[in-house]
Amino acid sequence: MTQGKLLQTQRWLFILNGVIWISLGVATLTRGASGPASPGTMHIIGAMMFGNAAAFLYLGWRIVHNKVIDLIAAALVLGVNIILTFTDQMGFLDWATLVLDLVLAGLLVLTFIRRGAL
Repeated sequence: MTQGKLLQTQRWLFILNGVIWISLGVATLTRGASGPASPGTMHIIGAMMFGNAAAFLYLGWRIVHNKVIDLIAAALVLGVNIILTFTDQMGFLDWATLVLDLVLAGLLVLTFIRRGAL
């Protein structure tokens, strides 16, 4: 896989991850009082999901520029997401985002190796 194709693959996977987090944020906010916590807590959780989506979408836009700062930011966001996946009950969507995050992390490591940064 060429470096350009590798970065484009990462771009689309970051965008997919962002879309998933937008969907989860909308679902969390529309559940409202029927969720497992108070409506205020559900709003905070929904806002955090939208923030996560924004980070993934931003990285999807930036990753193809192959700048070290963007690659480091991607590694940090993925690392935090992978760790936080295990702090909640593991449902289907948790497993799906975990697999997506791990694939992205593997591609990111490959990008670092090709840049000679690892």
